[in-house]
Amino acid sequence: MRWKAILLVLAVSVVTLGVPSAGTRAALAKCTDPLGCVEIPKGSTLRIATIFSLTETIPEVGIDSFRGVELAVQFRGGTLLGRTIEIASFDESCDPSKGVEAAEQILITPRVAGVVGTTCSGSAFEAAPVLSGAGMSMISPSNTNPGLTDPSVREPFYFRTSYNDRFHGSTLATFAGSLSLGSANTIDDDSGHSDGVKNAFIESFDGVGGATSLRIEARSFEDDFVDELGAVAVSPPDLLFFPLLSPSENLGTLVAQARDVSALDGTRLAGIADFLFESGFLSTAGEDAEGVLATSPDFEFANPDYEDVLDAYVEQYGEPPTGTCCLPGQPLRWHAFSFDATNVLLNAIEAVAFVDGNKLLIPRTALRDAILGTSNYTGLVGNLTCESREEALGSVAAGDCNPNDAFLVLEVQEGEFVPIFSTTE
Repeated sequence: MRWKAILLVLAVSVVTLGVPSAGTRAALAKCTDPLGCVEIPKGSTLRIATIFSLTETIPEVGIDSFRGVELAVQFRGGTLLGRTIEIASFDESCDPSKGVEAAEQILITPRVAGVVGTTCSGSAFEAAPVLSGAGMSMISPSNTNPGLTDPSVREPFYFRTSYNDRFHGSTLATFAGSLSLGSANTIDDDSGHSDGVKNAFIESFDGVGGATSLRIEARSFEDDFVDELGAVAVSPPDLLFFPLLSPSENLGTLVAQARDVSALDGTRLAGIADFLFESGFLSTAGEDAEGVLATSPDFEFANPDYEDVLDAYVEQYGEPPTGTCCLPGQPLRWHAFSFDATNVLLNAIEAVAFVDGNKLLIPRTALRDAILGTSNYTGLVGNLTCESREEALGSVAAGDCNPNDAFLVLEVQEGEFVPIFSTTE
């Protein structure tokens, strides 16, 4: 097991702008940060808080992410700057109100240097203002809603290592343009996740010369789409995109009902990976699923050290990652995003912390700036940079640390999702 060697590779690529050297910080020996410092007395633990969905809604994602935090801490030997790292775990159950509760509890928990989480975007929209308002940095391994890093509303202490769903939209729009599909309708729901994906698609589709003429909002978890499809059939589009937060069986029902509307015979149907890849979609839609499109990040990580982390996962937990993620049959890999998020946070703490007598001080604003200054960090999921920049699929906003450069379009062929388009080829 090459854990120590891996740690050296994974922990060296943080660039912090305007951060004094360790010697200079020690000489300062007092906290001058405008938002104050986290104080870790000698002999006390340095806490990292997590906010994940561990019960009720998609616990498999939250548990996998939490394990990624544990592994990252383990790979560092469980300590940082002479302090034992302690993980303080909070459950948000993909419930925004519980996300707020967790954030408020974290702010009254001593010695918390930063937060890894949340699992769900809806919870982050509510938790991020609470944490950011108190100068608490948070970095999510699984939030994907574009609105969270929209420059006009992003909370300044918010970051993520997960991909941004706007690139689902730009990927599908680019592919649709290559097929000369000029018109599209969307059916989304009232969840923040669905709305963010829809808006990103519309913007990108307009950018390649397409037109989105009808945008329908369904109810979350709706299981009957006859009325919505009837509205679409009045003026059938070339493409119907449905980024719905619904069980896979419900999406199978939507596709089956769409096939019963003769006016939509020439309309391509498309969704995103989050729910279409679950088994209930294909079993419910049956033969009607043929030709349905789905966008997905490509999670074939290029970093060879990922296999060693995966070995450590099995050794630690007695099982490989369970559940499916983003490609049919591919196991959950949120632990990799979480592993990277934890290391970005811990590297930034290491860069800015200094000693004042018997206390380790972590300046809050400087920590945020160090995370933002992360550049070309060699993570498991790719080379991470947290400042705004241009990538292959378009502009990436500050706080989006993931390169967002590897997405696929898949099509159902003979009952299986088959990749037919890649942004990296």
